[in-house]
Amino acid sequence: MAKYDKYFVYESPIRRPQSKRNIAYIDSDDFPGAHQYNCHWVFVHPDDPNQKSWSETGHGPHEHKVPEIIMHIGTDPDNPRDLGGEVELAMGPELIRYRITKSCMVFLPAGFIHSPWFIRRVERPFIIVTVCQEVGHTEKPHPELLSEEERKKMMFIYEGYGRGKNKERRVVQPEGRGFEGKISQ
Repeated sequence: MAKYDKYFVYESPIRRPQSKRNIAYIDSDDFPGAHQYNCHWVFVHPDDPNQKSWSETGHGPHEHKVPEIIMHIGTDPDNPRDLGGEVELAMGPELIRYRITKSCMVFLPAGFIHSPWFIRRVERPFIIVTVCQEVGHTEKPHPELLSEEERKKMMFIYEGYGRGKNKERRVVQPEGRGFEGKISQ
């Protein structure tokens, strides 16, 4: 083992949910003081066998205690601006929908409600990188902004907004993905 090997992260730590699409994830548990960084592929077909298409589920509206950046990166070296698909991202409590078809970065201020976030179409795999400018992860969902029918299609994460130093992580999975509204840790 070379002196600085520990700074090279080739896959997500075992404590994070694993799938073949994960490239790497780090936060302050890996490197004290580090912000949260997540990088993963978006393949043409979802890797969840219970999900027939990407549009079936999304990440529900939520906010973080700190700024976040979401990068959508196309993989065509001859046309790097082309995302190779379509992502829909809602912004603000009004849930104004934006269609992303080009490589871009989206800046989200602290406390700014964003999502639902849906992958609508994938013609060619692309990469998503998220950077939350915090040493851990915080997420406060806002399911009340959606109809009951829309909520059934969403994943919601509850983390870092509990009382005191409660850092419990709860993930509510969408119905129909083999989880049936299950809350996982």
